[in-house]
Amino acid sequence: MKISIEVLLSELNLEQRDREVLLKVIEQIRNIELLMKNLLSYARPVASQPVRFNVNKILEKTIYFIEKHPFVSGDPLKQVIKELDDQLPEIVGDPQQLQQVFLNLLLNAAEAIGESGNIMVKTGHDMQEKTVSISLKDTGGGIADELQEKIFQPFFTTKGKGTGLGLAVSKRIVEEHGGNIKVINNIDGGVTFAIILPVKM
Repeated sequence: MKISIEVLLSELNLEQRDREVLLKVIEQIRNIELLMKNLLSYARPVASQPVRFNVNKILEKTIYFIEKHPFVSGDPLKQVIKELDDQLPEIVGDPQQLQQVFLNLLLNAAEAIGESGNIMVKTGHDMQEKTVSISLKDTGGGIADELQEKIFQPFFTTKGKGTGLGLAVSKRIVEEHGGNIKVINNIDGGVTFAIILPVKM
């Protein structure tokens, strides 16, 4: 249906008002596509393909994408600060699934900081607990205390647009890797998403 409308837009000599209507239709179809994709991702997750990898490398790739994203790219008032532990041990997991988690959290953070601010990405290693930690701290407006438990629930969203499945899928992926994720309001504003993952030998 979307392709058919796009063909009509390219081939027909339409008045501007009619073109705007069709463009709005295409936008709504894209929203439906996103919703269906997220629904399928949540209801029928792709089987993980675990390998041994370094979390820092996945974060570096994801941060590079974010720095090129319109939310951040070319804006000196927005930046991503990295504090990555260079002694971080490898973990066993699905790097593509975890990259999906990091990308979702970084995009949310980039949107939350508004016109200016920064995102701090930090990794660490607890040798005694045999875990690695990933924290993503933003300088946005924070999350109301009463909503912190709800944000990981399917279909819950505080945005005008969105499916409310991004954080629910992220939580499930982290838990399927034997880890946990939580959100904390920062004293100086914004929030920190903290992820703990086990180091499997």
